[in-house]
Parts: sequence; C-alpha cells; structure tokens
Amino acid sequence: MAVTEYDVRCYEYLLDYLEEDDPADEQEIISRLAMEKEWNSIPDELKKRILSVDKVILYNYASKFNYSLYKQFIAVLKKHF
Repeated sequence: MAVTEYDVRCYEYLLDYLEEDDPADEQEIISRLAMEKEWNSIPDELKKRILSVDKVILYNYASKFNYSLYKQFIAVLKKHF
C-alpha cells in the first residue's frame, strides 16, 4: 500500500473527528497504523504532514480515550517524538 496525498488528507480530518467524538475516528486511526507499516516509503513532505497531525493528537487527545485500539495508536505516535 502506497501512502498518497489523499490518505494524508483523510488522516488530517481525524482532528475534527476527535474533537466531535465522531465514530469515523476509528477508520482514520486504522489508516494511520497502516501508514506506520509503510513509513520508510512515504515521501518526506507527506511524513511532515502526518507528524504534524500526530503532534496535535499527542498534545490534545492522548488521554481522551481509553480503548485498546486507541492505546495502540497513541503508542505508535509516541515513537516519533
């Protein structure tokens, strides 16, 4: 799976989903976990955008939810900071 501009744009919507407690957040969390598996092949420009979202999530939402998938997601994000 190649990470594209579209994938990153969708991931950026996660900030809105988390703010609104929208159930669509799980889809973007799963998408981000898949991106991690492809991390070394992602272009630097897209990595910067992903990490920008990751940073906001860690700062504003890291402790907001407590379910297993979310904990796994936060652990992956922390590896980059």
